[in-house]
Amino acid sequence: GTAVPFAVRTPRRALIVVPAAMFADPLALRIALRHEGQHHRHGDTAWALLLAAAPLFFPLNPSVRLWRRTLQDLHEVACDEALVGRRRLDAKAYGHGLLAVAAGAAAARRSSLPGTAGMGRSQPRLERRLALFARHQRARRGARPALFALSLSATVAAGLFSLAYAAQGARPHDPLTMEEARSLVAGSGADFPVAMNELVLARLNKIITDPGRALSVRESLQRMAEHKPMIERRLKEERLPLALLAIPLVESGYQNLGPNAPVKAPKGVVPGAGLWMFIKQTARRYGLKVGQHVDERLDVARETDAALRLLRDGRLKYDDWLLSLANYNQGGNAVDDAIAKAGTRDAWRLVEAGALNDYLVYVTAGVVLIDHPELVE
Repeated sequence: GTAVPFAVRTPRRALIVVPAAMFADPLALRIALRHEGQHHRHGDTAWALLLAAAPLFFPLNPSVRLWRRTLQDLHEVACDEALVGRRRLDAKAYGHGLLAVAAGAAAARRSSLPGTAGMGRSQPRLERRLALFARHQRARRGARPALFALSLSATVAAGLFSLAYAAQGARPHDPLTMEEARSLVAGSGADFPVAMNELVLARLNKIITDPGRALSVRESLQRMAEHKPMIERRLKEERLPLALLAIPLVESGYQNLGPNAPVKAPKGVVPGAGLWMFIKQTARRYGLKVGQHVDERLDVARETDAALRLLRDGRLKYDDWLLSLANYNQGGNAVDDAIAKAGTRDAWRLVEAGALNDYLVYVTAGVVLIDHPELVE
């Protein structure tokens, strides 16, 4: 589902999409529907398709992005002006709705569909838009201008603070070239093979050029600091590669997640729990108690020991760290079937052929980001 309302036009229909949670708030739903309907009346969704296509025709022109953002801002302000100017919507409620949607968009960090317009399409010039509400509301409630001004000022300040916090460090990094990326892993691979290929490069660039993804990785690396000394010590004791620190980064973002935590997982995949995201069956096979009253997947020391034993067993079985990672994520049966069907034990060839999933891509990118945190700063 969407995190923010938006309007989109297809060849046959003009559509409005709103978050399911908004149906529990009739006022917010009414404001969102009127706002998105106004975008359709203004023809903004048709413009949005043109704006989305502009970078394809002028990929090297740096002014295209600024031009697109400016027009989107003008569409939003024109929509606000039309709705608040009718005086059928409470300007204060409208402003609160705008802040709530903008904060939701900042938290979700989701890019809009091409050809869409709406309250969550961007967070354009929030001060300017809320100043519009203030002008109209003062005209309607002249008897209490001071009270309203104080309330609006507090709302604006809180909203701007939340958006600034959500977007901190949001300046995107330039994408890496293959030559630059290979220089980052030069000298790696003494005890763990760190490959730099098109798949890994694409994943790295997807992270470092997206402010939301970069922020998520940065926060995960900050959380890693709490657990790194213990995990690093256990890796050294077991004579295992330190690169395996990337597994909890990929699995949980170094959050000790409970079994009921909202975890995104592919359809049909059972999410696990803990830093290392053990599913119940594997956890019990490696000696962790998982029941109604106890769940040792949340005991970081115990789950780390179990994870290292699972990884070591995979390494002993396949004599290959990459296949061991695939075994950790997909299970031995899936790895054996992939090898048998593809006729190769080359893990990267198995990934490229689709016989294995892209877990190796994520972990390898994680290894690079742990070694080079400046990429997401």
